[in-house]
Amino acid sequence: MNSKSRGESSRADLRRRQILEGAIRAFAARGFYRTRVSDIAKAAGVADGTIYLYFEGKDDLLAQVLRQALDSFWDRGEAYVLEASSAAEQLGRFVELHLSYMGEDRDLATVFQVDLRHSPHFLGDVSRKIFRDYLDRVADIVARGQASGELRRDLFPLQAAQMVFGVLDQLVTS
Repeated sequence: MNSKSRGESSRADLRRRQILEGAIRAFAARGFYRTRVSDIAKAAGVADGTIYLYFEGKDDLLAQVLRQALDSFWDRGEAYVLEASSAAEQLGRFVELHLSYMGEDRDLATVFQVDLRHSPHFLGDVSRKIFRDYLDRVADIVARGQASGELRRDLFPLQAAQMVFGVLDQLVTS
């Protein structure tokens, strides 16, 4: 890749991040349904049409906010969580990571914990594809704990992961 292409790519990445951050602020302030693309553009400091150069629309933006948050969350804490020697400690670290990550950005926490659930797109494709990654990470910890005899075998790992998220959801939103 030549230097011109790298420069264009980094500008595009910067603009994309700028729009995602604007979407987080706009969704947190107005809620997903009341937020217009023009609100997102204003929060991001770009023209309305620029949004559509990077995203298909509001649902796509919401999905990408979730993907970025979950990727960042796990990039930041995977080693910390998985270096723990027991499943119980790994679950504890996962909970700690989730709460600290959401506690650092109130707007992101609002979007992640409240607005994502109110989008039909989230409830369909996004939850099956993106959010499932989050749940699978917790379910894997539960399954490892079951295999080692540390956790009860009568738990279904995915249901346990959903319960963990439900508890975290309640803690963050209250």
